[in-house]
Amino acid sequence: MKKILIISVLLIFALFTVSAQETAEKPMGAISFILTDSFAFVGLGAELFAGPLGLGATFTTFMFGDGEYMLYLLQPGAYGRFYLGDLASTFYLSAGVTYFTVAVSGGGESDVFDEGLVDLNIGLGYHALMGKKNDTRFCLEIGPRLITATTEDAGTVYFIHFMLMFGKVF
Repeated sequence: MKKILIISVLLIFALFTVSAQETAEKPMGAISFILTDSFAFVGLGAELFAGPLGLGATFTTFMFGDGEYMLYLLQPGAYGRFYLGDLASTFYLSAGVTYFTVAVSGGGESDVFDEGLVDLNIGLGYHALMGKKNDTRFCLEIGPRLITATTEDAGTVYFIHFMLMFGKVF
């Protein structure tokens, strides 16, 4: 199942790349530094643009420990965005899913917990290109977040989703 999901995501990225290359004057993608409202709050994101649509993947993390024993907070995710205007300066609608889990290493051993939290996010954001060549990206996104644990009898909790992105377009 994981292989099918990975292959599907790679095919979608390939389709977006081919579609984006048709217009050379418009950006075809972006790499961004991300700050978010999760415990794994810092990371990287990549997004491919195809007209008014964007498809992106994120990976945020945070780690701490004493050198011998480390605790890693990991949160990979995927997002789809619909831009309401020109990418140079526009609002957008966003929907995404992330999976928060924890990994521990120490004493020559490492382990990733089987349980985690699935976050479903929707949001409204603002996207702007800046700089001399309009190749610096700034995005701010906010909206509701629905969090469900992957354990049995898990309830659902609602929070606010917040994401700040700063990076380069290509």
